[in-house]
Amino acid sequence: SMTIAPIRTEKVSLDNRVMLDIPIFNKEQVPSLFCSRYARLSAEYIFGIKFPVTHAWKMRNHPQITALPTNNESPKILSHENQIERGSIIGVYVPRSQRRKFWRPYTHLSLYLGEKNKIPVFLEQFGEKIRISNLANYDSEGLKLKEVLTISPVAPKNIFRSA
Repeated sequence: SMTIAPIRTEKVSLDNRVMLDIPIFNKEQVPSLFCSRYARLSAEYIFGIKFPVTHAWKMRNHPQITALPTNNESPKILSHENQIERGSIIGVYVPRSQRRKFWRPYTHLSLYLGEKNKIPVFLEQFGEKIRISNLANYDSEGLKLKEVLTISPVAPKNIFRSA
């Protein structure tokens, strides 16, 4: 069950007649700059995928997460041959971030929604605002896609029991 319900939703249309309800939360639920919380809540609301609760730059180290590097930050990572799943969270490098530290590969997370006009689109809380971005936005702002984060398949429980 959803821990936090959005105050409203907005419809977004993607390729192949996909319509998504984008959740909008209030500032108490998701304060400004809480991109990690917004990505996590949106992944759960839109796709039913539960990501762990953690900071943007720590998500990649969480035991539940598989982090795959992008293909030299090119849009190819999100093309069909690589089959990036809708609902994956993307680690994004933001050059002007105050939270940037030399040991953090990125400080921002966005949610991969799918394609619109054959261009990958992302849902994110960017500073104050919730926005839908695409690779053209990212290029013009100097943002770089660094990693694709997905939930690891659950390892089967050990079937061997000691006698």
